[in-house]
Amino acid sequence: MLIILALENAAGCRDQLGPTVQELEEVIVEGEEIQSIQDVQRNELRETNRWSREIRRRGRSLRNKPRLPKPRRRLTPDEKTSSWKRSSRR
Repeated sequence: MLIILALENAAGCRDQLGPTVQELEEVIVEGEEIQSIQDVQRNELRETNRWSREIRRRGRSLRNKPRLPKPRRRLTPDEKTSSWKRSSRR
């Protein structure tokens, strides 16, 4: 803002510098808007990275814990034949 005032005062001819100063102000305002958008996006990205690191860390800790053996869902072939033999004896 001080640069704009200095330019206007130094020239003494406001009519000639008016459009240039106005264009400069528009560029500055546009730059500030872009800067604020970038700040918001940077913060969102930082938060997303923090969450993904946390999820990865939790996944590693789960994988490193000893797991209980899973129960089998199906009988082995030997178990099948033995269960058939038992049922046929009845």
